[in-house]
Amino acid sequence: MRYKTIIALCLVAVFAACKQDYTPKRKGYFRIDLPEKQYVQYNSNCPFTFEYPTYAGVFADSSSNTEPCWLNVRYPQFNAVLHLTYKDFNGNNEKLAELEEQSRKYAYEHTIKAQDITPMLVDDTARSMYITTFSLEGETATSFRFYATDNKRHYLDGAFYFNHRTNVDSIAPVQEFIMKDIERMLETLNWK
Repeated sequence: MRYKTIIALCLVAVFAACKQDYTPKRKGYFRIDLPEKQYVQYNSNCPFTFEYPTYAGVFADSSSNTEPCWLNVRYPQFNAVLHLTYKDFNGNNEKLAELEEQSRKYAYEHTIKAQDITPMLVDDTARSMYITTFSLEGETATSFRFYATDNKRHYLDGAFYFNHRTNVDSIAPVQEFIMKDIERMLETLNWK
């Protein structure tokens, strides 16, 4: 009887010792399947054209006090939007300077949350295209802004947003993916 008790206690001790310590797992994010890149030409009554991806849609801005050729390029799969605002400044250099300053102001309003704001200028005289981009890093509402002009008449302002609160780590692959689409749009942007 004594041996059975000792053997039973040993077996209980062996099985109790096999329990693993709890180790918390790191937070994970869902896998995001990115679509294949294919582009179509946007061509309408607006005085500009550009290419956009087939998995996005271009819609007229439906908010109040919009003007003609204010557009939203929506990415429904990613709950994101690129807002495009067109203005015809008709050679008025003061108006152009005002529009450019307003775009800069909008970009630098994110200074409080942004870790870095990187402006970049692109002059493409062959297309009469002068583009200024602002890349914003950190927990900002927008990660990318730009404006494009021909310095004569046309002005197009753009701002990219996700329609939800973002975590920079979780959206980084999607943001990088969409940034390539915006780069393609700017490369193919032409005035009519």
